[in-house]
Amino acid sequence: MLSSTWVRLAGGQLVRADRIVAVRTERAEEVPPGRWGVDRIMVCLDVAEADAEDDTGSWWHEAAVCHQDRSDLLVVNLLNLLAKTAEGSGFQFIYPVLRSSQLDRWASGTALPPIEGPAITGLPRIPHETAART
Repeated sequence: MLSSTWVRLAGGQLVRADRIVAVRTERAEEVPPGRWGVDRIMVCLDVAEADAEDDTGSWWHEAAVCHQDRSDLLVVNLLNLLAKTAEGSGFQFIYPVLRSSQLDRWASGTALPPIEGPAITGLPRIPHETAART
């Protein structure tokens, strides 16, 4: 049930998953020092704006920043987790997992790790069907 699933975006804000109507990637305007080919994973929270010809981007929010060569894989990873939680029941969080300060993958669980710290950075891969713990 997407209404009981929350997705953590890049700035730390939580968005209810049933409000996400589209996911896309776009080239980052500002590339952090020492990086190249950086994409932003964006989520749209309103279907009318997603289809508008004069889309100002006001409904698109940055979910994460990643290397360009991994952006398609990470979008699919996010969409798969959204689909999986839609089939299940109970309260869930979907959050980015960082490794060496870079987005490694998205994970889900019943507990939300802190934005920074060992509970999310370098978090070991969670076995399939096992709830995340902080």
